[in-house]
Parts: sequence; structure tokens; C-alpha cells
Amino acid sequence: MSDNDDFTTRLRAWSYRRQFLDRSATNAQDLLRYLVAVYSSHPSGPLTLHSRTAAMTPTTIQEWEERREAVRIPGMRGSIFLVPIEFAADLIAATRKPVSGLVASLRYAGMDLADYETLKPQVIAVLQKPLPVTAIKRAYPDAERIMTAVRTMANEGLLLRLGGSLRRDDLRYVATESWLGAPIGAVDAERALHWLASAYLEAFGPARVADFAWWSGCTIRRARTAFASQATVDVGNGYLLPIDLIESFDAVSPLPVDSLAIVPKWDAYTMAYAPDGRQRWIDNEHLTKAFTLLGRPAQSGDALPLVLVGGRAVASWAHRFDGH
Repeated sequence: MSDNDDFTTRLRAWSYRRQFLDRSATNAQDLLRYLVAVYSSHPSGPLTLHSRTAAMTPTTIQEWEERREAVRIPGMRGSIFLVPIEFAADLIAATRKPVSGLVASLRYAGMDLADYETLKPQVIAVLQKPLPVTAIKRAYPDAERIMTAVRTMANEGLLLRLGGSLRRDDLRYVATESWLGAPIGAVDAERALHWLASAYLEAFGPARVADFAWWSGCTIRRARTAFASQATVDVGNGYLLPIDLIESFDAVSPLPVDSLAIVPKWDAYTMAYAPDGRQRWIDNEHLTKAFTLLGRPAQSGDALPLVLVGGRAVASWAHRFDGH
């Protein structure tokens, strides 16, 4: 797709507005539900929401966590996300990696699965209240082994990460059942993936099967099955959109050329599409300037902080704290 392609222009205008990059979202919590999840790392997660709504304060996310309205859990592609509590069970089920995949990280710390299972109840007993990493390490003589177990348990949903500073990832860990009053429930993985596909198409469509597979971390086969269960229309080139949105998509107007959006690293929008499907917001020849050189192809890695003008990425940016 070229920049002069009417379809690309329509995709760009549609997605920009559907992503609330005009900052028109009025409720931050509803926005989080709409996006499904945002990367939990600070300041990227808060800035993803702030770039879409003025209804954010420096304490918003901390308040959600304290009220048990949002949690940080493993999700798409094995990354950690801030998620509305009502989505937690489905998101874990839809994106969960098999425990066998944990063997390599356990081995690196000198453990096997039997050692890990032995450590679990000990860790849960210590983490009945939120503790920072420094306190956890003090409780055990072998810091590398215990922190590997803690991170692995968090990836299983047995422990939760809690944020602290808005500026950095100042994490505390706590036993899930202690914090929430109950474990995160187990749900059917395929049903959960179909739910995730529906939520993805609502916020990020039109999109291809390959885009959902890349975003969610599932196989193409599972992505194809999940998309097949949705009521969608192919609006061109394999891009699918929920059928109830087709009239609005057809009527979308072009973006003003001076539309300005500033998004952070790992933004929900810039991380939403496969490497070969990002033309709605960036030209192919500039992909390597918008992503860190991780993985193959190089532009499949982490999206950098970007400036969008007229819906197109034109520059990257960086931030620093002034000490106040």
C-alpha cells in the first residue's frame, strides 16, 4: 500500500480516531478496557493512556491497583500488561505459554521443575503482603533462584506485580490470592482467545489474521480460527472489520494534515500490527527507524516513542526527568 492509496488513507484516519489519538477519550478506565491492556512498564503504560485522554492524574493507576480494579499480568507475546481485573482470567488463558517453556529460565538459575514446585508455597507464605524486590532477596540467601521463582510464579498468575513510582518500574510482589481474595480463575483457552480476537478487532481493526497472531503471540492457525468466529467484513486486502462498523468505516473523513499525537515506547497502537502491516501509520522504508533492532526482521521489535503528524510517524522522541 502506498501513501497515496485511498485505502491506506482511510485506514490511517479510521485507526487514529478509533485509538483516541485525538485525546477524545473522556474516561481513563473505560479507555483501558477498550484497549484491552497497556504495557505495564512505567512511564510507557501511563503515557499510553495520557496520550488519549486528559482524564489521568499521576495517581490514577496506583488508585486502580489499590482498589483491585486493575492488575499487572503476563499477556500478549509474554510481556507484562496492566489489565482491567475483569479481563485477567481471559487474558492469561488466551496468551498462556506452557509450563514446559519455563524450563530454560529455571535451568539458568540452577533449578528444575521439582525445585520450583517446592519453592512455590514458601514464596507464597512470604508474599502475603506486597514486598519490594530488596525485601524478598533479604528473606532468601539465594537471590537469583528466588527471583527466578518469583518472576515465574508471576507469569503463572500466582503472584502479582504492583507498581510504585510513576517514573520507573519500582515493583512490589504479592500473592494473588492474598491481594484479590481469590485466585485468578481458570477459563477455556480457546474461548478466551475468541474473546480476545473480538476485543482486538473492535479497537484495532481493520486488521489481518497475521496482525492478530503477531499482537497476541498465538499461531496463525489459532488466529485464523479465532477470527473465523467473528462477524466481520473484508474491507480489502484481507483486512477484517466487525460488520457493525462497516458503514462508519466507509464514511470516515481524512485526517487534518496537522493532526498531532505523541505516543510512548510500546504504545498500544504502534505495537498492534505485524511488521508487514504497519503502513497505516508508517512507510515501509522507515520501519527500522521506529523500532528497536530486535528479532527478525529487525523492525519486529519494540516500538520507539514516536510523533505522529497527520496520522503518520515523522519523528521519534525521548524524555528525561528534571528531578522535581
